[in-house]
Amino acid sequence: NLYFFDSLMNVKTTLSAHYGISWEKTKIMEVKNDIVITDFEKDQTLNTEHLIWDQRQKKIYSDVFVKRTSPDGVLYGDGFDADESLNSYTLRNPRGIFTIQEEDPEK
Repeated sequence: NLYFFDSLMNVKTTLSAHYGISWEKTKIMEVKNDIVITDFEKDQTLNTEHLIWDQRQKKIYSDVFVKRTSPDGVLYGDGFDADESLNSYTLRNPRGIFTIQEEDPEK
């Protein structure tokens, strides 16, 4: 289990997996098997089976099935690419069902 904190030391994000290894020389971390990333600020959960964090390039990515759950719905993909803070990410081959709020045309 990994815990990521904001500047006030509140838990912002958690990452859990059954296996993880970090290589100091290459600054690569790899986690596998039942990965769950929960972002409490965005109320989102990401599930996958394999994940790489390249600390030098400040990127997180996966080349296997991924599921993203949020209040607006569930999306699936065949991998993803993200910045290391997971603020910006792209699902590969996205599909799923989600809710879109319509704007009131009178406002």
